[in-house]
Amino acid sequence: MATNRIHRIAVIPGDGIGKEVMPEGLRAIESAAKKYRIKLHFDHFDFASYDYYEKHGQMMPDDWRAQIGSHDAILFGAVGWPATASLGRRTAVRWRLAPFRGSRFAIPSAAAN
Repeated sequence: MATNRIHRIAVIPGDGIGKEVMPEGLRAIESAAKKYRIKLHFDHFDFASYDYYEKHGQMMPDDWRAQIGSHDAILFGAVGWPATASLGRRTAVRWRLAPFRGSRFAIPSAAAN
């Protein structure tokens, strides 16, 4: 069902593999949106990464919630670059984003048994 509503998605690639897989994830989302005629707008953010931490001395800006809080969804890649893990930063980022987190369900396949 197509609507005129534009869904705003905050895109936060994070570290390492997150930066690598985010372009393909976006392609998949855009493909599904096109098929089902859903309008999307992506806002890209560079925080929650070691690169951001190295530049700013913190993983996320003080106003991170204001920057992403009004979006309809948050597409979050990964946090776990070794340097951030040793600083205990990845847990802090996950904890802060927890109120925005959606659940992902796994359905076991017969092949897994």
